[in-house]
Amino acid sequence: AFDSEMFNMMGGKVYVNCGGDGLDSRIYVSGGTLIIEGSTRLDNTPIDFERNFEIQGGTIFTTGSTFGNGRTVFPTGGTQTFIAAAVSANTNDIITVKDSAGNEAASLVSAKATSVIFVSTSALKAGETYTVTVTDGQTGAEVSTVTVIAGETPQTASTRPNYGDDDWDDDYDDDYDDWDD
Repeated sequence: AFDSEMFNMMGGKVYVNCGGDGLDSRIYVSGGTLIIEGSTRLDNTPIDFERNFEIQGGTIFTTGSTFGNGRTVFPTGGTQTFIAAAVSANTNDIITVKDSAGNEAASLVSAKATSVIFVSTSALKAGETYTVTVTDGQTGAEVSTVTVIAGETPQTASTRPNYGDDDWDDDYDDDYDDWDD
């Protein structure tokens, strides 16, 4: 949906509903609200960053089918933590994140079926436990509940594989292009 050299969000609201990768760029978020409802295909992720993904503030809520198929989607820096959870939700289900005292940190009505969520907001505290609840949007019945710890990468996530010389060449070309500009 959005593929560029850099995405820098300091405020406002951006909503992306995509059939492929949602945000494929160097990503810096320091304010505003970013919602990405990603693809239901396993070969696409809501966030597929190039080298950097830093969160200094703001709110990010993504849904999708996978945390990564050989890619990483978790922040490389910044001061704000995140939660990531494998949850199953259908279209119009309500996904809610609450702290151990029952305070809501974030929520979203899902625009499509999803298997994973990623959330970052100033309400989250690294190392603390959060509950992610999926509620049926039609009946109001609780469908599932998952407990996660802020700042921890789920076991279902994979990391970027080492592509050998080809990957190094691509990085070198990108660095050379940046230097040449």
